[in-house]
Amino acid sequence: MTNEEKEEARRKMREAGNEARQSNSSTINSLTHFSAAEITRVINETGISQADLGNVIAKVQDATLSNNKKAEAIKNIHKGVDALVGLAAKFI
Repeated sequence: MTNEEKEEARRKMREAGNEARQSNSSTINSLTHFSAAEITRVINETGISQADLGNVIAKVQDATLSNNKKAEAIKNIHKGVDALVGLAAKFI
């Protein structure tokens, strides 16, 4: 294989990697954004209040808490675990 062929192969591999990253980013983005209808459905199905759902989401996003501390905090929010399960159902 010549140097030009090797360079062409590297270029194609970089392009394929970039396309895969863009595709994965789009998929992750669609999974992590909830529509108003989806949020309303979680609230209705679990009985959690909108304020408590906001608290659950805030705890999940809190980078200063360990996973164990997040779990403890969510368990202490009324209907928090139910709402978390409802949100997780979108990913499964």
